[in-house]
Amino acid sequence: MLRSAIFTASGGTQTAGVGGATYTVAASTDLVAWASTVTFVVKADTYGSLPNLAGTAWQYGTFHAFGSLGGKGFIRRVIALP
Repeated sequence: MLRSAIFTASGGTQTAGVGGATYTVAASTDLVAWASTVTFVVKADTYGSLPNLAGTAWQYGTFHAFGSLGGKGFIRRVIALP
């Protein structure tokens, strides 16, 4: 995700606007209704064995959903351009 993205809760989703684009992270247990609650956890320059993004315009983002459902479900990111 872009380092300048600031995600906020909007209903059950997390939404950020950057450079005119709107990024939405949504969750579903059945790929039909995208109404499960998503929580933004953290942004970081490193994540496991992936490349270090320090000094770039990018960071890794972690989101959480389905805590009460045993961790089962789907998360999607939708990018809407103007």
